[in-house]
Amino acid sequence: MNKATIHPNGGMLTFCETYLCNKPANYFMGPINGPLKLMMNICGDCKDSVLMGFIEEDPDVVLEKVREYKETQAIKDAKAKYNGKEFPCKKCGKVFYSPPMLASHTREVHKSEEVEEKSSA
Repeated sequence: MNKATIHPNGGMLTFCETYLCNKPANYFMGPINGPLKLMMNICGDCKDSVLMGFIEEDPDVVLEKVREYKETQAIKDAKAKYNGKEFPCKKCGKVFYSPPMLASHTREVHKSEEVEEKSSA
């Protein structure tokens, strides 16, 4: 899937196409692998304005995307550090890629299950 992104335009002499701004554009906005006609030239001021608009529109969605990105990056880092070794949970079988991730999962998920089992008994 081609997600829209904002990325530097590599110093090309273009002008911002947002809101009749016409300042020199430093960025392209659009799908990075998509057709150039779908790209929009955008200056730094308008880039910040567009990003703030998304954040103000639905901050929960933005925070969820940031959390997902951090989790994905943590998994990549752990795979690199532990050479892709898998650490499965003995209680539920979920696979982790570092001992600290497994320990955190066990503490957060399975300790609360033990507390619930004891309180219902």
